[in-house]
Amino acid sequence: MKKANAEHANIDYMKILELDEAWKAKTATDLMEATMNNPLSEFLKAKRSELGDVMIEAFVMDDKGLNVGQTDGTSDYFQADEAKWQKTFAGGPDAIFVDEVEEEGGKKIAQVSLTVAEGGKPIGAITVAVDVDKLN
Repeated sequence: MKKANAEHANIDYMKILELDEAWKAKTATDLMEATMNNPLSEFLKAKRSELGDVMIEAFVMDDKGLNVGQTDGTSDYFQADEAKWQKTFAGGPDAIFVDEVEEEGGKKIAQVSLTVAEGGKPIGAITVAVDVDKLN
């Protein structure tokens, strides 16, 4: 995450929107491949495997709200315009946000998001989607 923060330190908003549109159109294949298959993504996939059916997906965002690691493809690259990032990273180092449970494919899924901090300073955020029926 720190590496992504350094790489994106000077990225402007128009470039972020351009990358986000390419991600949504599935034309940012190099970016998608790099995000889906980096060491962080492999770590997240291993954790999902360990947890079995409880964890549906997970993704990590940098300090700009850009995806830096994920278990599955997300519909967009830029998350800073969504509550999962706004109520965590923007909320400070101890922020946690649990979104409303939604039914998806016959499963009740909740997204749990929290700020990732280092030295008391937010450096990113993580969102984990869980099957709430499997939490017992």
